[in-house]
Amino acid sequence: MYWYSGIIIVILLFAGCAKQPEIGKKYFPEEDKYIIQAIFDEEHNVSKAINDYKFLYDKTEKYIYLKKVIALNFSNKEYNKTIQLSNQFEEQFPDKIAEVIKYKIFAYLKLKKPKIALQIGKELLKKKR
Repeated sequence: MYWYSGIIIVILLFAGCAKQPEIGKKYFPEEDKYIIQAIFDEEHNVSKAINDYKFLYDKTEKYIYLKKVIALNFSNKEYNKTIQLSNQFEEQFPDKIAEVIKYKIFAYLKLKKPKIALQIGKELLKKKR
């Protein structure tokens, strides 16, 4: 079991080196207002923050909002939802998957499925070569 952890840590080091997202133009006039509300809700009501970022993603289709939805679902211990959203993210933004793969791997580990987590990690390493 310990070697699973070692491999996972190495994988996450590679995934953590991904380029930071660029700040883009506004897709609708009140986007900033919704961003501020979502950030506020992260501190006070994570479930509402998830809905806020989901709304922003639905309106703009910016990957950064879906990434936040995935991260907040993971922190809210919604591991199956995290995996589902990570799969959606991978389909829509395959070149950005390194930014959310850690949530998918850790979700599988939390669900006591280390073999699946290890397989995902191995696939990621093959892509990095």
